[in-house]
Amino acid sequence: MANGGPQGMIFTSFSYFFFITISVFLYYLGGTKTRKFILAISGIIFYAYFAREYIVLLFLESIVIYWMAKRVLWFIPGLMVSIGILCLFKYLEYATNIINLVFGKAFISPQITIPLAISFFTFEFVHYLVDSYKEKIPKHNFLEYMGFIFFFPTMVAGPIKRFQHFTSQLDKRINFNDLQAGCTRILIGIAKKVVIADTMNIWPLQLTDQATATDLWIGVVAFTIKIYADFSAYSDIAIGSARCFGIVVPENFNYPYLARNISDFWKRWHISLSRWITDYIFIPLGGSRVALPLILMNTMIAMGISGLWHGAATHFVAWGLYHGALLCIVRLYTLFVVNRFPVLTKRAFGFFSWMVTMASVMFGWMLFNMPLYDILPALKIMLGVG
Repeated sequence: MANGGPQGMIFTSFSYFFFITISVFLYYLGGTKTRKFILAISGIIFYAYFAREYIVLLFLESIVIYWMAKRVLWFIPGLMVSIGILCLFKYLEYATNIINLVFGKAFISPQITIPLAISFFTFEFVHYLVDSYKEKIPKHNFLEYMGFIFFFPTMVAGPIKRFQHFTSQLDKRINFNDLQAGCTRILIGIAKKVVIADTMNIWPLQLTDQATATDLWIGVVAFTIKIYADFSAYSDIAIGSARCFGIVVPENFNYPYLARNISDFWKRWHISLSRWITDYIFIPLGGSRVALPLILMNTMIAMGISGLWHGAATHFVAWGLYHGALLCIVRLYTLFVVNRFPVLTKRAFGFFSWMVTMASVMFGWMLFNMPLYDILPALKIMLGVG
């Protein structure tokens, strides 16, 4: 899930900090080749500890994808393997339930445990396959590849990294300033998680028989703060952990709640996901190079997939499509209104634009967090109607 969920809790466990301390210590003792081995083996051990038997699945999938990526004719089968495994574990149960609902069937919904971090693994497998096919991946060996795939600081909750940028840093000299910067970033993340995110749990966003308008409004505001503080805290810990190894990974947030439109919001929120969706879904569909109706359709498809990635539930899909619709509205508004009336870009309209954007984002968090059947009753209570 977007805010880390139970996966992200690994980052605040004693086991995690003990493990990274030992791993960083060994990393600093080793030479260049030894450090690459430590990155790979530490990630494999990390995944085996937290995911148990699923290490066999992800280890074998990693080998298969590595082999397929080096053979042009196996590009499409490679994508099918990676995406197929994701769909099998994460979406088969959801798809079965939808089929039963739509067609009135009674197929048994399989109860499948989702392997730890399989979504993030799939993102990086797809990136590696596509960029290998386009010959954008530099020359490397299997050890470097495994270090990239099983790099445990970003394994659980991102940020989603790129192979080219990651491997270019593996031969850099050890710099203890990186260790200091990394530890500082980790402490910031822990403080953000404990002091801000966890505090917001006092005011849950949920519809109950006793819920009042005040309860729901406070719940929306609290969840808006919580989901940002929670997920950005995990990103801080991940980025700081990577920095302890001397590796810089992409930033994931850039003050998203200061955005003045939804397009700007998605340039600031979960940045590594937004860029991945753009590069590997939106652009291959035609991106902005096609006719306007197709651009709008591509936007809806990309954001629908983004919503589904966050979780196998209809309210996540609705959240993604909702943001897709908002992005389409912003594109049309910019094209047919702002470009014709430049005065609308003046500072005087900035605060109003920010308020509209935040209201849109906060309603989106209701879709993200609540069952769809609770949305309308909750809105009626909040607005004092009905």
